[in-house]
Amino acid sequence: MAAAPPAAVLWDMDGTIVDTEPYWIECEYELVAEHGNGQWDDAKAHSLVGLDLRDSARRLQDLGGVTMEVDDIVNHLLDGVIARVKAKVPWRPGARELLAKLRVAEVPCALVTMSWSRFANAVVAALPRGTFAAVISGDEVRRGKPHPEPYLAAADALGVRAKDCVAVEDSPTGVRSAVAAGCRVFAVPNVVDIPPGRGYTIVQSLRDLDLADLGIDQLLVYRFNPRQGKLESAGSARVKAGGGPRHFTFHPNGRFAYVINELDSTVTAFSWDADSGRLKNLQTVATLPAEFNGRNSTAEIRVHPSGRFLYGSNRGHHSLAIFRINQQTGELTPAGHHSSGGSTPRNFNIHPNGRFLLAANQETGNVVVLHVDQQTGALSPTGQEVKVDFPVCVRFLSEVAN
Repeated sequence: MAAAPPAAVLWDMDGTIVDTEPYWIECEYELVAEHGNGQWDDAKAHSLVGLDLRDSARRLQDLGGVTMEVDDIVNHLLDGVIARVKAKVPWRPGARELLAKLRVAEVPCALVTMSWSRFANAVVAALPRGTFAAVISGDEVRRGKPHPEPYLAAADALGVRAKDCVAVEDSPTGVRSAVAAGCRVFAVPNVVDIPPGRGYTIVQSLRDLDLADLGIDQLLVYRFNPRQGKLESAGSARVKAGGGPRHFTFHPNGRFAYVINELDSTVTAFSWDADSGRLKNLQTVATLPAEFNGRNSTAEIRVHPSGRFLYGSNRGHHSLAIFRINQQTGELTPAGHHSSGGSTPRNFNIHPNGRFLLAANQETGNVVVLHVDQQTGALSPTGQEVKVDFPVCVRFLSEVAN
């Protein structure tokens, strides 16, 4: 099934592209101290995150006793935040990099912010020309977030349908707005936690998102030009729509390749022609047992050094999916699951001798050593593990040396 790229990516600004929420909170404290009752705290400040600025101003009147008019409050806050941004733009990790990739891929972007245009324009001006094809600000819409109007207006400005777009948000209020508009939504929590829910996918950082996650659902192939030191486009391969390819690996024989799809918990197998750079889709198989109905996302994928087995990690099912590889066709046959020995196996690796697999469980903070059966690929406990805070990568020195 071919997957189309998103019609556009619609971006929230404060807390998503720029980490300006602390600036807003500083200005709120100053405002309440100077023009209100002096009673302000982080809980009250966090209740304003993602709101239309006029709605925030009304809360400052109600909760902070600010006696100024609504628009005067908004402009006072904007003056303080803009001054801070001019001194230093606090970019969120991965934001500019992902925007640059989208620009190269010619995926249009729009900024959808409840800040007013004079602040939004200051942030846009700090980015390369053409980063955003449209800007929707809080002073341009009648109903702000969580109403869907801002996202619907952004889609309309780009001449596309909201349901064909991806939205990136950092607050529950913004997520509600984007979901209500029909967008496919990625929630990247920042100042305020975002609880799990329907209609959106939570990721911990923009660094965890790539073009594929945002809806392109493709593997992009590049040829390296050693004379010029440049990458040159050499084609692409698609996975199932909504799959979200995450990590990729080659078979030792160089004829097959595999990608683990984070969002729909599957593995896609490809044949690989190194001369042409062509990937041909062979099959897609699930990493989860049929009876599992809980939340899950996948992470790492590895082929056993023998080339006979493939493994993928499930975050949610907290397991390692095991597959046998057909040496002639490259196709996969499910061969069971084994507990990762902890929670959220973000990464794992197989020792070069093929006898052991080390699973790094991010949430439980342990790296577990499992024995690999050389005949069947089955895993079994060794009783060995080490405690490591939030492990996210397992490498062997022999790999690094090579």
